Amino acid sequence: MQNFSSDFKYYQHTIKEEVLISGAGIHSGQSVTMRLKPAEPNTGIVFQRIDLPGKPLVKADVDNVIETNRSTTIEVNGARISTIEHILAALVGTQIDNILIEIDDEEVPILDGSAQPFVEALRREFIYAFNENKYPGLPELHVNTISSEPFVVGDIPVIPIVVHHLNMPVLGFRFGKFTYITDANRIDEKERIKITGSEVIVLNALRKKKHLSHFTLDEAVALVHDLNIPSAYFTHMSHQIGRHDEINTQLPKGNQLAWDGLTLEI
Repeated sequence: MQNFSSDFKYYQHTIKEEVLISGAGIHSGQSVTMRLKPAEPNTGIVFQRIDLPGKPLVKADVDNVIETNRSTTIEVNGARISTIEHILAALVGTQIDNILIEIDDEEVPILDGSAQPFVEALRREFIYAFNENKYPGLPELHVNTISSEPFVVGDIPVIPIVVHHLNMPVLGFRFGKFTYITDANRIDEKERIKITGSEVIVLNALRKKKHLSHFTLDEAVALVHDLNIPSAYFTHMSHQIGRHDEINTQLPKGNQLAWDGLTLEI
C-alpha cells in the first residue's frame, strides 16, 4: 500500500499493485471478474464498467445510491453497480481510500457472503502491510475475524447471533439488552435463545409480501411477539412496505418502523 500526502490531516492510502477477484453475483448468477487497481489521491472508491460502451465510471458515493432493496446499488448515467456492501466494508476496514475497480458485469461477486474474502485478497497481495515488524509509513491494520463466539469491543460484550439469509448464514449481534438483526428470514431455536431477554430489537422487515430471504412485516412482528421483546424497530424496508405513518398505526404497541437518524439510548 502507498501513502499519499494531501491537504487533509491524514494520509490517504491506495494499493500498490493490481488485485484480481472473480466469482458470481448472488442475485444475477452471472460470472464476474474485478480488477482492483491503484488510484491517485482524492479519487475515492470508483468502479468502472468495462463491459459497457465508453467504460463509464461509477463512484461509491451516497449521492449515487439508487436502491437498497436486498443490496445496495449505485448508478451514474445508467451504469449500475450492485451488491457493493462487502467489498466496501473490506476497503474501509483495511483503510483503502483511493482505488479503481474494473468490473465486467453489474453485480459484485458474492464469494462467501462476507467481506472476509476481499480482506484476504488484500492481505495476500500486501502481506508486508500486515507484518508484525513494519517499516515506518505503513498503515496500522488490525483485522479481526468475527465468528459465532462472543467477543468484547472496548468494555462492551458482544454476542453474535447466527441467522439465515435464505441459505446463507449471516450474523446479528446482541449488546446487553439490545439485539440487532437486519438481513434474515429465519432464526434457529438455539440462536433465538441468545435473543431472549432483550428489551430492544432492531429487525429487518422488507415488505408485506412474502420474500425468499428476508422477513416480511408480519413475520418480524410475530418474532418480536414470540420472543416477548417490549420494544422493536423494523428496518431494511423497501418502498413496497407502504407509507411510514400509515404502517405505524397498524403495528402492535412497542413496535414501529425505524427512520433515518434514529438514535437509541441503551
